[in-house]
Amino acid sequence: MKRQFVEDLSEGMAVSDLFVVSRREVKSKRDGEAFLALTLSDRSGSIDAVMWDGVSSVIRDLCVGDVVEAMGSVGSYGDKPQVTLKGLRPVEDVDPGDFLPASSIDPAECVEEIRAAISMMKDRHLQELLRLFFDDGEFVKSFSLCPAAQWMHHPYVGGLAEHTRNVLRLCQGVCSHYEEVDGDLLTAGGILHDIGKMKELAFDTAIDYTDHGRLLGHLILGYDMVMRAAARVEGMPETTSKKLAHMMISHHGQREWGSVKVPMFPEALILHTLDNLDAKLYMMRHAAETAGEEAAWSDYVKMLEGQIYLK
Repeated sequence: MKRQFVEDLSEGMAVSDLFVVSRREVKSKRDGEAFLALTLSDRSGSIDAVMWDGVSSVIRDLCVGDVVEAMGSVGSYGDKPQVTLKGLRPVEDVDPGDFLPASSIDPAECVEEIRAAISMMKDRHLQELLRLFFDDGEFVKSFSLCPAAQWMHHPYVGGLAEHTRNVLRLCQGVCSHYEEVDGDLLTAGGILHDIGKMKELAFDTAIDYTDHGRLLGHLILGYDMVMRAAARVEGMPETTSKKLAHMMISHHGQREWGSVKVPMFPEALILHTLDNLDAKLYMMRHAAETAGEEAAWSDYVKMLEGQIYLK
């Protein structure tokens, strides 16, 4: 049974417990010898680690996502805690619940809210399309477990369901204000926009990218999932299918953010804006939660290009 968690580690403590390797880099000392720079993680957080000696025996077999017994002590580097490792041993039989954080919101509640929204739709073609996904038990099981991202926002078990519910609620609010918006199309896009992450991400003891995820990304993977399902909906209007396809590949908004296309009609623009809003508000909340209690400013947040004012 795992006894030590990252959140409990402090400078001077001895470390001897199980962690998942969430980052692995082989670097060189000044004399040319190799050393390992790692990030060790569990469900409570992550901590940097370094192994200076004896790395030749572990470099070849050590991969991101591996669970290891880490032995060493906690010091600090650059005002942040760091584990100096004396040894690493791979471990096979582990409880995945020790290593992946989980949403504080029950994914089943999110799924029920999504299903309720689907039941209220007036467009029978979009409703049937969504039911192909959310009446499928295996899809719902995977959707409920999937993180929303590896690092940037909602990076935990159930994160995708939580983020999708948030975007759905925001879509509903916008529809109540802008009467010209196609509410069913926006609702469908809000619910489906990130389902490609179920194929983009692997999440057993660590969140990492699959081969498909690295090669294609979730916009293309999600587009493919939705278009395959749309082809099964009898009488699906071509315009509806094309608009939903565009929303799937444009919801990142800008090409430099990975978007295949920029949004070209109101529902696509709204979806991008609301998706971006929920992701960035998560980043602000997370920055506030990880800052010291008396801090006036958070650490620099790369995706937000600055610090967050906390007072």
